[in-house]
Amino acid sequence: MSIDEIQVFRFLDKNNTNKINKEDLLLAIRYLGIVKPRNEINYMIQKLPDKISLNEYKKIIEEQKKTALKKEDLINAFEIFDEKKTGKCSSKELFHALTVIGEKLTENDIENIKSKIKIEKNGLINYKELINIFLN
Repeated sequence: MSIDEIQVFRFLDKNNTNKINKEDLLLAIRYLGIVKPRNEINYMIQKLPDKISLNEYKKIIEEQKKTALKKEDLINAFEIFDEKKTGKCSSKELFHALTVIGEKLTENDIENIKSKIKIEKNGLINYKELINIFLN
């Protein structure tokens, strides 16, 4: 377990009880840059007790890291939209897919993403830059 992971736990342990609320686990996973579908995390959280100790947290974080999406997996997924293999894809197609396929993003999610990436005049985006934003 890294120092960052322990710092995140301590930050979320607002009452210094050495326990965090299970709802805070989603925040911890996001703070630590672990990329997993939200519905998968929510399902896992539902099965947990209301309060999570540091030891339980360590086990959960280690398991989440093992099953997290890898950069290569994300690149492979984005390549579906990259017919010419240029490292770029249509922002219109991509944002449409993100709102209708799999874990659907809201319009607010899409606007947040758009504010962080460069969309070229021709409507293309560099999806590797987008992946780096997701992972960092």
